Amino acid sequence: MKKIYLFIVILIFSCDINKDNIQGNWVVDEAYINDTKLQWDLLDNMLVLDKGGECKLPLVRFQDRGTNKELGTWVSYTKNDSVFLDIHSGNEVFGKLFYVEYLKRIESTEVKGYFGYKMKLRRDSLTFVCSKLAL
Repeated sequence: MKKIYLFIVILIFSCDINKDNIQGNWVVDEAYINDTKLQWDLLDNMLVLDKGGECKLPLVRFQDRGTNKELGTWVSYTKNDSVFLDIHSGNEVFGKLFYVEYLKRIESTEVKGYFGYKMKLRRDSLTFVCSKLAL
């Protein structure tokens, strides 16, 4: 019985850790199409995933500022040991279901004691590498 209880506690906390680590203010560091690095100018390279499930997305075109392409909702979930980030928005680049290829903690090389996270998102031929500082 103790083993079953311990397994349930670990399962509950592991699910929360994924969502806690995914939420926050992310910087889109790199973007790829078909594994070829893109050189593009995002108007804002911040991907903000709020705790309440709302998000602010990077824009490709200036005329999209203040439209439904700048805002959306998000949810993360695990299916068959894979983590997914589902963003709902009118944003044609970021409003998609992404596979979270990795989400890892990284130590700061510049400020001792600080750490952050790196996350790689994949969807078909599109890949984003993002980072955030954990405070």
